[in-house]
Amino acid sequence: MLSFMKTLLILVMTFCWSALRMPAQESLPTLRILPEDIVQTSIQQFRSPAGTNKFAVRWTFTEAGAKKALAFRRAHDGQETITRVGSFESRGRVYPLKCYPPGWVNDEGWLKTRTDKFFSVSEEDAKKIVAGLKSK
Repeated sequence: MLSFMKTLLILVMTFCWSALRMPAQESLPTLRILPEDIVQTSIQQFRSPAGTNKFAVRWTFTEAGAKKALAFRRAHDGQETITRVGSFESRGRVYPLKCYPPGWVNDEGWLKTRTDKFFSVSEEDAKKIVAGLKSK
């Protein structure tokens, strides 16, 4: 019986030790796009060209929503992030500001256009995005 207890104790300790050594899942910075961040009449969903089953959703931010999105992008330049719209979630890397076209990286350029989009998503995901963007 003592041998069994020693073996069990060793197994439990080994399991606990290996669990502690596993890297903790880091939470990623998350941009939550809310209906109040969006010009409601700007929301567009369309099928991608070439007859694919992929869709795009495009919208224009309100000025406050654009400032929120710009601040998030600046704070997480080049990092992996999550963008959440309603029940839709997209993981990806924020393009480094140096990769954007000239004029985009300054605040005035961004605040003039204030558009964004998800592209190459399934029809189901496009519907989730539109539902998350629209106010109820």
